[in-house]
Amino acid sequence: MTSETTIEIDTSTAVARLTYWYSLSEAAEKVGVSRSCIISWKKGQTKPKGYALTRVLHLIKSFPAQGWEQALDWLLRHYEGKAIADQLDLDFRQLSRWECRQRNPYPASRRKILALARGYGYEL
Repeated sequence: MTSETTIEIDTSTAVARLTYWYSLSEAAEKVGVSRSCIISWKKGQTKPKGYALTRVLHLIKSFPAQGWEQALDWLLRHYEGKAIADQLDLDFRQLSRWECRQRNPYPASRRKILALARGYGYEL
């Protein structure tokens, strides 16, 4: 007698997290599907299955529960804003907009913020 365990996966949340950290094109490349496929998943028209679902889950497994906001706040409390902007290779005014939450950085910049904060000893 065998019993099968079924695990229900909220694919909409998984796809939302994936596209939070990666642009549509980056996500499609990393998962190995087309950009339109990622869009279809985001809209809920289809769901990732098989290998694509495995790739999505593998990619989001390493994402932090708290995002770039906490890492940026930590950096700004510990280091001068101009130095942070220089290391992130952006204009200081842009960093100020992120700090005030007037704008949000693109996914690649979010990853840079986290990488820089970790390099300075920030722990999630």
